[in-house]
Amino acid sequence: MLNTASNILTENYCNEFISKDEKKLIEYAFLNNTTKNDVDLLINNWNKYDCDDSKILLLIYLQKVCPDLFINTNLNSKLKEICNKYRINNLVIITPFIKAGKVLNENGIYPLILKGLAMKYLRQDMPRIMGDVDFLLQKRDFMKAINLIMPLGYYYEKIDYHSVDLHDKKTGRNAIDIHRFISMGTKNEQNFLDDLFKRATIKNVFGVKSLVPCFEDLMFITLINLSRNLRESTSKSAILYSLFDCKYFLESKTDFDWSIVKYNIKKTSTDSHIKSAIKFINNISKNILPDNIFEIIELNNIDESYFTKVLFKHYYLSELRNKCRAIKLKDLLKNRKQIISYMKLKPKYQLLKIISKYPKLINLFIKDLKNKKYDI
Repeated sequence: MLNTASNILTENYCNEFISKDEKKLIEYAFLNNTTKNDVDLLINNWNKYDCDDSKILLLIYLQKVCPDLFINTNLNSKLKEICNKYRINNLVIITPFIKAGKVLNENGIYPLILKGLAMKYLRQDMPRIMGDVDFLLQKRDFMKAINLIMPLGYYYEKIDYHSVDLHDKKTGRNAIDIHRFISMGTKNEQNFLDDLFKRATIKNVFGVKSLVPCFEDLMFITLINLSRNLRESTSKSAILYSLFDCKYFLESKTDFDWSIVKYNIKKTSTDSHIKSAIKFINNISKNILPDNIFEIIELNNIDESYFTKVLFKHYYLSELRNKCRAIKLKDLLKNRKQIISYMKLKPKYQLLKIISKYPKLINLFIKDLKNKKYDI
């Protein structure tokens, strides 16, 4: 494999987000010749008290994909426990959508469901790790919807350029994420929205009249979100689920139309983002997407500097940014050592932030991508 920025980024992603056991489970889920013995050898030494929820949920997905495989009896009780836990959790997470959605419907607004909410509707028997519910609205309805939902017991701290997080007044928990468009990090990210709404169909989603995107649009959005989750290290569970979601779209629609995905990529200028997501998926398992996927979607506008920028931000800026954000103003006023620490970090962070905008300067700092020698 060539030592290019995109290849090294893919390798780093796989090492960072997927354990060996998780990768093996995913491989087994999509192989046609997986045997009971394969699964037994993998999980026989697992202790039900040591398995985290994400690994157990992967086993549940493996059971769904390969129902005939024997699952280790030592983990059966844990599987049932986690499955029930997240089914209940999913109902709790979805409740704010049901409450808000009915008010929106009464005012002629139909939310377009996204992410975990969309997949939970499509695969109601499958538990997911969910933090909130996401839906997209027409721009004309965005502020109106916020004003309609807030009296139900929600508040927001700020409205971001693409969305707003509504928090539950009683718990402070982030409950509803309302989007006016899907953030992709390109100047053309809104160019496919009209078509997205036109292709969606109205369905009864947990009692709310909602717009459900077609599978091709869901595939595109899943790949975009996968790229973002990898880039920003935002959600390991969403990264794992995306692999099963992509396979589900393809298996559920025999006449899946890749030209729609291709059209969305072109309209939004997301060739590099999609390449990053697909290379990650193919590195985990070559049995999820078509063998000739890159020929099918024809990514003609890939910016190789995108991968170098992501590497730089991920391994240079992220840690510094988190350290700077962790130092609160009130702590600075009380603690001289904190001031010294802050003054060492902040200028360096600001300098690297400026450098991150210029690929040629980035190349001066990245000495060895393969071995991640990013020290300055």
